[in-house]
Amino acid sequence: MTPSPGEIWLADIPFTDGSASKIRPVLVLWLDAGDAVVAAVTSAATRSSSDVFLQNWQAEGLRVASTVRLSRLDCLEQNLLRRRLGALSGGDAQRIKQIWASQIQLRFSSSRPDYGYEITRAGSFTLYGDPAIINV
Repeated sequence: MTPSPGEIWLADIPFTDGSASKIRPVLVLWLDAGDAVVAAVTSAATRSSSDVFLQNWQAEGLRVASTVRLSRLDCLEQNLLRRRLGALSGGDAQRIKQIWASQIQLRFSSSRPDYGYEITRAGSFTLYGDPAIINV
């Protein structure tokens, strides 16, 4: 069975050191070729503004009241998704989309770094520091 965004699956999540893995529920956010980008689903209470408590957890195939942690993302090969549990209700899907839009943002800037240096073609050297830029 092919996963679809908005579905809850049991996934075989490998430990970062590769020593073992655990079966955990995840929410499929999007598919990218043979991979699935997923958010962790936990029975723990919400702890941050990017956590979303699932109001309809039973209808969505979960055994216990659950929270989606949008700050805990993973990119898994689709073959690590073992069994489909269910799909988000319309209300839960809408709340997750709203929280994603308001809370999940890139925190880096595309401008020059706060610290570092740059050497121009003319050979001038610019040292970036906080709070000022020092030209040498």
